[in-house]
Amino acid sequence: MSIVARSLRARAFELARYRRYLISPIEARSFGLLAHYRSGSTLLRRLLASHPDVRCDGEIFLRFLDAVPRTVVFPYAFTRAGAAGSPCSAYGAVLRVDQLEKCLVSRVHGEPRAFLSGLADRGWTFVHLQRRNAFLQALSNLVAHERGQWHAPRGRERALEPVTVDCERLLDWIGWNERILAEETAALERLPHLKVSYEDDLRPAERQQATLDRVFQFLGVPSHPVESPLARTGSGRLADRVVNHDQVVESVRRAGYGHYLESPSGLE
Repeated sequence: MSIVARSLRARAFELARYRRYLISPIEARSFGLLAHYRSGSTLLRRLLASHPDVRCDGEIFLRFLDAVPRTVVFPYAFTRAGAAGSPCSAYGAVLRVDQLEKCLVSRVHGEPRAFLSGLADRGWTFVHLQRRNAFLQALSNLVAHERGQWHAPRGRERALEPVTVDCERLLDWIGWNERILAEETAALERLPHLKVSYEDDLRPAERQQATLDRVFQFLGVPSHPVESPLARTGSGRLADRVVNHDQVVESVRRAGYGHYLESPSGLE
């Protein structure tokens, strides 16, 4: 698809949301799911979708990254529009700091931190999904890109060959992951939010129901059974996912990120 076609589709999507915002009342409680790439946001969204009275859109700013211009003209109206006329009691959307950095006009709307604060002033709360191990987060992203597979529906898993990882790119991603997590944490420090840990609350399947019960309570909706439709996209062992795993481990240690390898899930 050409850049012109992508830009036109993005603008049509934007205008449709403005129209919805103008003609439909907002009655649903609104929340932002603040999460970085490969932190489990798709899994959490699918689990939230198990509840008949909760709706959570995906990355609503994503399509503007390939548009010209990238800017969303009225970002508050654009973001809040999903709750307009919603039949659900709770409405949310995935928000990513890096996408907000690119799609907001900073001199008008401020940095992402100021924008999130503005949403809170308009009644929004936030679920902050964190992944502590920036190494595994970066590795997951690079492996997914190499394989061309980001998610696997349950029951349709397939054996995947290990890939060769570019160590320089991996180190860049680790540093980026750390920066984004720090920015997310700082942005939400004084805003109403609930923390969810990928490692503690989502990755263990036996913890998912308790985690979602906590999220549902935070959103003001009753508990509801949840079940993940997704399976993990491969073995957790590093040697099964990465051809040059010894080189990866050495590079990570030399760069000062060895503590991620020593964590309980570091070399799984």
